[in-house]
Amino acid sequence: MQIASRYSRSNRRSCDLYERFTAVDIECNRVTEDLVVANGKMDQLRNECANLRAEKRIWEDKALSMGRSHLSDLMANVQKMHDDIERSSENDRRRLESQIQLEHQRFVAV
Repeated sequence: MQIASRYSRSNRRSCDLYERFTAVDIECNRVTEDLVVANGKMDQLRNECANLRAEKRIWEDKALSMGRSHLSDLMANVQKMHDDIERSSENDRRRLESQIQLEHQRFVAV
């Protein structure tokens, strides 16, 4: 009877250990699946982050390009205004010199 009792206890212990093993194995599989999902999400987030960085650089480059274009337009306008002022002052100088010569001739004639 002792052998049968020992066998029965061993059998129960074996069943208990097998059930624990099965539970641990199931939990291990669940955790492994969770890890695979987490790794997939992490890769997705890495890709999204890289795409956002690239998009940010594109927008920054576009803004910089627009700023340069605006600055170039402003510089062209400033140069045009400067040229207009130069022409205007040259015309004023000639006109005033003409008036001075005319007044001088009138003065000498009197």
